Amino acid sequence: TDGAALQSLALLDGFKAMPPDFSSTVKNTGGSSTDGMSAARFEEIDTGSFEWFSSDKVAVARQDDLARLFPGACYDNFVALYPRGEASDIEAAARELAPVFHGAVHCKSSEGARRLLFAKAVAGSGFSDVVIPLLLGGLIIFSSLMGSIVDREREIFTYSALGLSPPDVGALFFAESAVYSVLGGMGGYLLSQVVAKALSALGRLGLVTPPEMNFSSLTSVLTLLVVMAVVMLSTVFPAIKAGKSANPGVARRWKMPAPQGDRLDFVFPFTVSELDFTGILSFIREHFQNHSDATLGAFAARNVRLFRLPGAKNGRDAFGIEADVSLAPFDLGIFQRFRMYSKEFEIKGIDEVVVELRRIGGTPSSWVRSNRAFADELRQQFLLWRSLPIETVEHYRAETARSLGPSAP
Repeated sequence: TDGAALQSLALLDGFKAMPPDFSSTVKNTGGSSTDGMSAARFEEIDTGSFEWFSSDKVAVARQDDLARLFPGACYDNFVALYPRGEASDIEAAARELAPVFHGAVHCKSSEGARRLLFAKAVAGSGFSDVVIPLLLGGLIIFSSLMGSIVDREREIFTYSALGLSPPDVGALFFAESAVYSVLGGMGGYLLSQVVAKALSALGRLGLVTPPEMNFSSLTSVLTLLVVMAVVMLSTVFPAIKAGKSANPGVARRWKMPAPQGDRLDFVFPFTVSELDFTGILSFIREHFQNHSDATLGAFAARNVRLFRLPGAKNGRDAFGIEADVSLAPFDLGIFQRFRMYSKEFEIKGIDEVVVELRRIGGTPSSWVRSNRAFADELRQQFLLWRSLPIETVEHYRAETARSLGPSAP
């Protein structure tokens, strides 16, 4: 046998005809043992990283001689089949053999070498049969939510009066639909299992022939997701409609006015009673004091104090809060003076909230951009204030009275 020709001989799959030297391969790749180096593991490893035996260490023998010399210890690593004549259909024979073997079957013809694998294919059908039921279900949810908007107009107006923006009102309808979708999907899944158990019991009695059902298949999960998606999609327009009903003809989001140089003054989109505002001041002061560290949150506040404006409201005192505020991202050095106080509104007993900001450090564009997040944070505190119990509200009113004196309302 020509040793050089045997050393360079390669198979159709790119492997050499020489067996791999596992010991040298493991040693060169940093391994410590060849235990567990199975054929499946061998197929997963890149052949370029293998060391191969040289032809002078390999013996070539017939299968019959090996079986006679080593009875019961001979294993077939691969089988090479050769056609009897040129008329043989190599590819057709390889396609018949591919489903039999675990690995790949390689064939070579005049068109080149091919690698054939037998794999499982999953196909779906019958989707057209469920399109109409899905559309009907979506329309039912759609009509129910549209009717709910008309029936809940007072509730929507109440949300708006409490300070919820139109997107927040729409989000409530999305949350409601999410509950419907989860309960409907999981409830239907559990109900189907109960029906399957009942059919199985009737089948054991010989009354019915239960169908084959697999509740752990991927198809069942996909069906639940499709149903839940239909419910959520049917909520998009009703949620937008509910948001528009909250504040018809008004912008969906409050926009901060443009600054005048280093000054940014605006009326906060909240009106509060004169008595409530005194409690809000201590509530906001506590919130600022909890954000004294410049490593957490959207801002950091220092030198927080309450103040009084004598005679600012037609002879009556106005009250407010001021602080030195650093805005995130803190590495930009955005620093400002914050001041918030009450102003008399056109309705007696109701006050407007005026916010004054003075830029001390940071670029103007970064200052305006960071103040949008700061205003949203402040707005959330006003919303949270309206959900506090009366005992907590009275506590904060008393805190303001102790800070500003007994004349505070």
